[in-house]
Amino acid sequence: MGYQEKKNILIAVTHVVISIGYFGYVAGKYASLSEGADLLTFWAKAIVVMVPVYIVIHLIVIFIFTAVHKYRTGEGFPRFVDERDKLIELKAMRVKYFVVIFGLFASMVSVLMGATITIAFVILIGGMLASGFLAPLTHFILYRLDA
Repeated sequence: MGYQEKKNILIAVTHVVISIGYFGYVAGKYASLSEGADLLTFWAKAIVVMVPVYIVIHLIVIFIFTAVHKYRTGEGFPRFVDERDKLIELKAMRVKYFVVIFGLFASMVSVLMGATITIAFVILIGGMLASGFLAPLTHFILYRLDA
């Protein structure tokens, strides 16, 4: 298995683990809300905190992965990116953006159908989390199909 395949598996697994942990944290905070709490502020804060947390954890994991990979194999990350790699990256990003947009659209439709703001934000966050998992999974599949 090549560097890109290993990295994408690690990113997908890390994303699932972070998502489960963060969802548990947010669910605990939501359960402890007082009766008159502003739900819109709560969910906005949950999303605003989620983004940098994911970025920092992913950077740390990729840094550790690169160091371990270099130590075990003697080679660093590939510095050369060919057209195939760029095309795979674009396809994975396209999948990611479609899933995020679908989550946004589904959350807006849920509000139009009378769902609470909590349901709308859970759908929105679910779309964001799903996109973060599906992008590296798409990467992995496309590398496997072309290899």
